[in-house]
Amino acid sequence: MDTRRVATTLTLCAVLVMGRLDTRAQTCELSVSGVNKNRKAYGPLDQECSAPRAPWGNWGVTSNYGHKRDADQFEGWHWTDSKYQWNSCTFHEYAPPNCNYYNYSNCTQQITYNPSAVNVHGTTGISLAVDCPHDTDGDGVCDAGGCSDVWSYSSGTNWMTVYELDDWFGGDDLVQSMYFPSLSVDLSCDVWGCDSAGGNWVAPSYYDSPSWPAKIYAQMSMVVNYGWYVDDAYCEDLAEYDPEYNCY
Repeated sequence: MDTRRVATTLTLCAVLVMGRLDTRAQTCELSVSGVNKNRKAYGPLDQECSAPRAPWGNWGVTSNYGHKRDADQFEGWHWTDSKYQWNSCTFHEYAPPNCNYYNYSNCTQQITYNPSAVNVHGTTGISLAVDCPHDTDGDGVCDAGGCSDVWSYSSGTNWMTVYELDDWFGGDDLVQSMYFPSLSVDLSCDVWGCDSAGGNWVAPSYYDSPSWPAKIYAQMSMVVNYGWYVDDAYCEDLAEYDPEYNCY
């Protein structure tokens, strides 16, 4: 027997296996949303002071969960154009106190039409690396790996930049940015996916553009809508020669 050839062959096999291990791509995919409630507007605001649209405007949100849209991302209180909008001008004839343009704090500030109504301001996908599904007790059923490797998800710093939305001719006007603490969600996952779960509600930690005064307020939270396992060819190859990974 040519021992040198055998040794070389074994070495090459080891390199190939290690190469596949280094390029594994099986993941647990999470659908994660940022949500907000208890929205308020204090002012001063000058985002919609010109005729003919003054002073009402729908507000959108760009965040670490998605981009601004002409939708229900940050609902106000005045129903117009099929949206709950905000008084986006606190000057001139729209200045407080005025119960036509303010619905809170003796007609000097604004609060959303229903403080407990939850708005989704963005949804994003998160990919988490996991082990291949495998069977630890020999019954042929995968009971480890996959999404069961995922116990929780943490967001890091959260932010919401709020805009008064205009048509594409005029552009969107920045209202203010709010920054929030990190949020964590404990998850209930099996090999193939995760159930919906939500985190705590938090208040803004600080503001930007401008940093002071605070023009707006909201509480925010994070929701994991669901999770699902995405396989990789590596796991399929592994199942061909290792019974522990040949499960369902």
